[in-house]
Amino acid sequence: MEVYYPEHMKTSIFKTDKKGQFTFPQKLKKGQYYLEEVKAPEGYLKGELLPFEVKEGATWAEAQVIRYSNRSAKGKIVLQKIDQKTKETLSGAVFEIFAAEDIVTADQTVHAEKGELVDTVEVSEKGGCSQNLYLGKYVVKEKKQPEGYVRLKKEYEVELKYKDQVTEIVTEELTVANVPVTTELVKTDKKSGKPLEGVSFSVWKKEDEKLPKFEKKMYVTDQDGKILLEYLKTGTYCIQEKKTLPGYLLSEQITEFTVDEEGYSEGKQRLCLKLENEHTNIEVEKLDADTKKPVEGAVLQIEDLQGKVIVEKWKTEKEPKQIEKLPEGEYVLVEAEAPFGYQKAEKMKFRVEPRKEVQKITLYNRKSEKEKLPEESTGRKDTPKTGDTATVAKLIAALLGASLLLGLIYYRKRD
Repeated sequence: MEVYYPEHMKTSIFKTDKKGQFTFPQKLKKGQYYLEEVKAPEGYLKGELLPFEVKEGATWAEAQVIRYSNRSAKGKIVLQKIDQKTKETLSGAVFEIFAAEDIVTADQTVHAEKGELVDTVEVSEKGGCSQNLYLGKYVVKEKKQPEGYVRLKKEYEVELKYKDQVTEIVTEELTVANVPVTTELVKTDKKSGKPLEGVSFSVWKKEDEKLPKFEKKMYVTDQDGKILLEYLKTGTYCIQEKKTLPGYLLSEQITEFTVDEEGYSEGKQRLCLKLENEHTNIEVEKLDADTKKPVEGAVLQIEDLQGKVIVEKWKTEKEPKQIEKLPEGEYVLVEAEAPFGYQKAEKMKFRVEPRKEVQKITLYNRKSEKEKLPEESTGRKDTPKTGDTATVAKLIAALLGASLLLGLIYYRKRD
């Protein structure tokens, strides 16, 4: 077929204009013809071979119209849900797909306005897939998370792009990972902040208290003083200390926290509960039985009722001895060495109670009899002690004897 505009040429291929039309430059003779689409418009699939017939009597004034239609290429969004820690596939999530822009095909038809919900997809362990969507940009949001996981607030952008005129459905895959609902319990020494390993706790769901029987799970703190509670379902949970460490006070307080429908614990994606323990505090002081003043220099130690040393020997000073974390029970305070001038005190039994207040233990010493004798016998500090006169007489006699002996030796030498 000859074409004279814009230049003279022979061709059998024609291109549609902005209106999607073209006109044959010459009349076709009566007969059967086929219209084949060589290249489809952007965003469309190549159409099928279209047969048409030119009949007798067709004129330029009453041109025969041949209608040829194209189908739009479309796309699907394939969704997969996994555990962020284990990478295992999950079921039970529900996603909503919204138009991120006006979804418009080449014929200017608006199939979805920006922000419009176009599909809802429920995901199984095998995944989930959207319906056929027109090409364009979309936003994927998580509407419901799997039980025991935190719902994602992040929005995911997905674009379905045209591939070619023979690809009917393009596919975009989106894998979304969820973190498990997690509450971390940290047990520390209230004074030092040091983590406490080996403290036992029971954990149960408050809603289960209405049941005739319900389970309380037991957990024990690790070397970092931590307990990790994971994959918690929606509800209110209770935590109570059941067994503490020797020397520490058991806390009977029940701590509660709530996991909401989105998997957030007290509004947090990961909740950290810091629980502290107080320990026993003992003060051991050594006092003069009469003056009630501190006595220095005594050597003391603490034993159990079987005589085993619990606290090693120490020497008393003006300030009381501070002893921490002594477990509840009965003990014996033993004076290993009495201070100079004092009698050795008898063993003293005492009990440590499980309370945070300082418990004072006082051991008294009495002065020895030798130290008391001068003042008790005469009442005067300058009175000589019994036996002092005899001692002086013996000394004078010894000096006189020595003098006589020296004189006798001198006399013999002269002779």
